[in-house]
Amino acid sequence: MKPVPYSPFMMARPQHLIEFVNQVKLVEEWTAAVTELNEKMERIQMGERIDDPDLEQKLRENNPHCQKGKEIPLKMQSFLTNYAVEQTKEYVAQAKLEIMNDAMLQRKVPPTQELPYCKAEKISILYDYLDAMPGFKNFDELIIDHAPELVSICAPLWEGISLLPGETRVDAMGRYLVALLTDVDTKISQSPYVYLSAACYWRIVGEASEAYQCARAALQAAANFKSELEPYAVLTLGNLMLMAKRDEEAVILLDLAAHDAQAMGADHHSLSTIAFGVLGDAYAISANLSMAVKSYGKALEKAQTAQLQNIDPEIWAKKQGTLICTQTIQDELQHQESNIRSIIDNKHAYNDLVEKVDRLEKEVRKHVTSDEKLLQHYLRYDQAKFGVSKLRKCTTRVIGKRKLEEIHCRITDPSTYDSTFSELRNGKTNQKHKKKNVTEWKTAEVWRRERSFDKNLAPFVGMEIDEAPMSKKYPLEKSTLTKLSMDRYWRRADWPNTYDCTKGMIAEEDLFHKNSIRPYFISPDNKGFIVADLLTKYLGLEISEEHPLPWDEPKCGDYQFHEGLMLRDFKVLIEAWNEPIVYAEPELRSIFVRLADKRLELMDVAQRIRTLIEKKIGPKWIALNLAALYYRVIGKPQEAARCVLVAAMEGPKFADVAFSQLAQIVVRVTGSAEASIDIMKIAADFGADEPLYHYLLGRFNVIAYRVDEGIASLKEALDRDPSFTAARDDLLQLVCKGKTSTVGVRDLFPNVCCSSLIQNAVCIRPPKSPERCYEVDEESRKLVYVRCNGVYTGVSYKTHPIVSLVSPFLTVFPKGSRRDIIRYHVDVGRVHTVEHEELPLDYGGPSSFFVKHDEWWKRATPKIQWKKPEAEEKVNWVETVEYQQPEIPPRPLSFLWIKDKKEMLRYDIKLPEVLPRPLASQVRAGLQVFPPPRTATQMCSGVTKLSTLIEAPVPTWVSVTAKGEDLEKYIDIRTPVPSVANLVPECPTPKKEKYSPILSLDHLPIGPLADQFLFYKPEKGLTEALKSLGNDRESIDHVAAKLHHAIKFSQATSEMNGEGGDVHWLLTLVSSLYWRVVGDAPKAIACLRHSLQNAPPHMRDVALVALSNVCHQAGLLHSALVTAGMAFEQSPQLAAIHVTIANIYASIGDYEKALEFYYSTLSLQNNFEPAKARIRAIYCHSGQTFNFQN
Repeated sequence: MKPVPYSPFMMARPQHLIEFVNQVKLVEEWTAAVTELNEKMERIQMGERIDDPDLEQKLRENNPHCQKGKEIPLKMQSFLTNYAVEQTKEYVAQAKLEIMNDAMLQRKVPPTQELPYCKAEKISILYDYLDAMPGFKNFDELIIDHAPELVSICAPLWEGISLLPGETRVDAMGRYLVALLTDVDTKISQSPYVYLSAACYWRIVGEASEAYQCARAALQAAANFKSELEPYAVLTLGNLMLMAKRDEEAVILLDLAAHDAQAMGADHHSLSTIAFGVLGDAYAISANLSMAVKSYGKALEKAQTAQLQNIDPEIWAKKQGTLICTQTIQDELQHQESNIRSIIDNKHAYNDLVEKVDRLEKEVRKHVTSDEKLLQHYLRYDQAKFGVSKLRKCTTRVIGKRKLEEIHCRITDPSTYDSTFSELRNGKTNQKHKKKNVTEWKTAEVWRRERSFDKNLAPFVGMEIDEAPMSKKYPLEKSTLTKLSMDRYWRRADWPNTYDCTKGMIAEEDLFHKNSIRPYFISPDNKGFIVADLLTKYLGLEISEEHPLPWDEPKCGDYQFHEGLMLRDFKVLIEAWNEPIVYAEPELRSIFVRLADKRLELMDVAQRIRTLIEKKIGPKWIALNLAALYYRVIGKPQEAARCVLVAAMEGPKFADVAFSQLAQIVVRVTGSAEASIDIMKIAADFGADEPLYHYLLGRFNVIAYRVDEGIASLKEALDRDPSFTAARDDLLQLVCKGKTSTVGVRDLFPNVCCSSLIQNAVCIRPPKSPERCYEVDEESRKLVYVRCNGVYTGVSYKTHPIVSLVSPFLTVFPKGSRRDIIRYHVDVGRVHTVEHEELPLDYGGPSSFFVKHDEWWKRATPKIQWKKPEAEEKVNWVETVEYQQPEIPPRPLSFLWIKDKKEMLRYDIKLPEVLPRPLASQVRAGLQVFPPPRTATQMCSGVTKLSTLIEAPVPTWVSVTAKGEDLEKYIDIRTPVPSVANLVPECPTPKKEKYSPILSLDHLPIGPLADQFLFYKPEKGLTEALKSLGNDRESIDHVAAKLHHAIKFSQATSEMNGEGGDVHWLLTLVSSLYWRVVGDAPKAIACLRHSLQNAPPHMRDVALVALSNVCHQAGLLHSALVTAGMAFEQSPQLAAIHVTIANIYASIGDYEKALEFYYSTLSLQNNFEPAKARIRAIYCHSGQTFNFQN
């Protein structure tokens, strides 16, 4: 016999000829589809090899044009360059002869207040078509920046001018131009040279409309005098339009000037050179890169022979290099895009072919015999060809209704078997196999294995094991506990905080329902025993062998009821026998079938446990507990309970294993958590070191609504194993929900409203006494009797002693912050002075909260001294801060001359040298949360434009409640208040004696410009945050009235206490939120500056973030970044500050730093979608590449 290799023509029904013919067609179609699939894969791989994500970076590093132009970024500002006709030597020489000659310089020109205005008449007929241009029609709308660089360019004409005292060169230039423009000689007053010089003057001072008038007048004068200065005037007009960002008009004028100057010959060679250079700038700004490159080329060619001054032609070469580099990168990226489109198309086709190949393969395999049958054919062939082998076990079995016998073979070691018999099949061995007697090998295969199992099992029968071969898993060593959790966070006094509850909770479930407890099993491995050895080695079985048939369930025997168990509902366990589906615990199946360190059949493991019990092998309590685990899996709680009870009697030292199972069975069947708690307490002495024991006890307590006991047990579980994630998650969810089984004093005696005058009272019924109501006396600060909705009797009553006892816990008294506790100084022996903070008893906690005294403390005599400032004592201080004074607006800001929010930066401070940056680890963590998106055209088509997101930054507000401040101490949030007209929170100015210019940020322009924030709009996104300060249905007007009353009350309280009538900083801080919502920037800033003056240092970040938002909205981006950076220094782990700084950087245009802070935001709050949206927009629309490897 020879083995036949696998073939798709091994038909399941070889007798059917039609199926065979159809199979031939299917195989041909399948083969063709596979061939096409491989071709598609080759094309995809070839395209992926061509695709280079770092192509742009390589071009910028290696392309000579990119290297030459790397100093010139592709931004509009790089191509906005001021030029003047005075940069040509020919013009300067002729102008000195015409107007600025010695006679003019010797003339005494008196000082004047007039300015050199030009009056332009109708333009020359040759250029009358220019009047149709939008820039010419609306020349009064042109805006340009100051051009101080033109002072040195126009200087050669005015070198001989003598300056008056206190006069600048520009002022002198204007004074002489006024004299020239008003000269009686029209050859002087209407000279094109004078007009062009006047145009240069107005460009220096930044008045576009006046510069236009003078340049236009120069063009008319040149036409009237028939001079050759018309191209010079046109060049001046073109450069003016370019600086005013009117690129279309600039291109037309500069192209006209360049060609006119070129046509005029060599005398005007320098003019045509400059004109072509400026024309290149205009083409670049209008995005016509090819024409810009040509214009720069002509300028560079002419510059070799031109007589230029104050111009370096190399700048044109660098600009040309930048544009050529950009064109090259665009072309290459277009090729890359085409390649990516081809890859995508091929992958779509590949996916379709995969589906086709899979479908055809299924059709082919549908007619082929099964893999199991093929394997049996091979094994039967090997059995008949090569004889019996230890690697192959064959038996006979009866199949079908006709009771036919069939040989069924099984491989014990697949890897060894394949390597051994593949050589035999291929004839690579000289061993000759004798033909076996059929009857002989069948008989050996059926009976030999059973006899060998009994023989291997015999040495272990009756072997009892009392001592564990290994050490216990618990308790863990101290070094291991320290490594798992150094700070034991669940024992912290401030755990959990808001961050823990929002960041740590994975999912919410009803912990008070019995079905919320996942089934568990305390493994005997924890006690030092090895269950896998008991189920394999002690049964004489290898890990790859099965237990011989037949397989049956384990039997645990009879048991005697243990009276101490107090199973009040044990009858339900007996009645649950017939409902295995209801009480089955399939979650334990995966644990049970892997008890032997390998996945086995369920009944195979059950038979092994039965053999352990019957043959008395190993600790009986382990086998009985494993048997109970089996019955829990299949849903027989009665048998499971029988097994664990016997196991508890057989192994009392390890009763926690049995009773933890029994408690879970009871609560699952009866629903009685109380009974389960009683069962767990029996094993308290044995399971003290097991974290799972304490976890189950805690969960049973929670189900029984003993929440405090449950929390304590869950913490005990974490004390023993900090890596116990189930205990950690359940404890965090339980504590964050805030449910407790203890009713507090403030809950027993809530505040009541007796009348419109007495709105804050408390009613208490002492034992054996009638209920009476009390309010706080303002003078004595004690509770006094008050009549509340009762009949007037004219009698007053003394305060009951129990009322005085519980008064510290009542909510009618205002509570102070822990940071407001008075500090005192202790003078010990006049040598050492230690400053303490008083801690009330309810703030007790770990020893780290208290001062560790030195040895000298024990020998010293304590003496308390209260240190009070003297009345006449004055505190003087000096504060300094370095900054650059921002530009002061010459007139009130107006939309008439401020068209864009970016122009507000002109009046903002300069950015500091050191800018805020997040930690590199935070950026890396954010990158793991949200990797950089791909920037293919298809993927970016639906992403919001970057400009839209920048114009609408997300308003941020740091909740003071999240930082530990209680608003209800200062604002009556719950009591409804009618909205009264004009009741708004007015914030006072800071007191002079407390005023600090640095805390008020006087070095920023926010104060002087607060009433001129043209672009500040109401921050409607904060409306819900503001309305949360009131009841659900109250409007912002109601909240404003509450804040108004709170401020007035704070002022009155401060005056009565002799504190000067100042307002608490928290009220002015919250009031700023109202003014931000309604859009009143001056009042919002006033409130924030007051809050900054009076807030404690650790709370100033809240006001700084709010102030940064206001500056950001108003366009003062530098001030916004400075204030947000100050907040960042105080609270570097606050997500709101990170996203605020990221939004500011994005508005400034520094996208790399913006991305860093967006990623750090995601590291702190990974579900913050606005940060992800802005990351996508920056990658898709900024046109930049970013590298965060460092």
